[in-house]
Amino acid sequence: MSNSSEPIKDEIKATYVPTRKLRILSLDKRPLEDLIWCAITSGSHKLYWIGGYVICTEVYEEAFKYEVEKGEFPISQVCYSELPKYERMLELEKGSRIPLVKVEGLRA
Repeated sequence: MSNSSEPIKDEIKATYVPTRKLRILSLDKRPLEDLIWCAITSGSHKLYWIGGYVICTEVYEEAFKYEVEKGEFPISQVCYSELPKYERMLELEKGSRIPLVKVEGLRA
């Protein structure tokens, strides 16, 4: 870093490149209690809610590299349950809670 009083002239250029293709390898409807239990015990920190459904996804770290290289994003598993009304937190048993993120309206 220089001690010069001249302004820094570096520019940052950003390019928006949306994912062109999702590949879901497994899709399962589950009872809500089972979905919450699976998410909590597998270390998920949150679930997603959109249009009356709770969604849990399993994505491996390699998927992000694959997306950059191939333009396709593989999702190992998507599990879902019906939940007509959005709630910020889902509770399974005493103390077993997980946040529910409302993603309705988000766009790629």
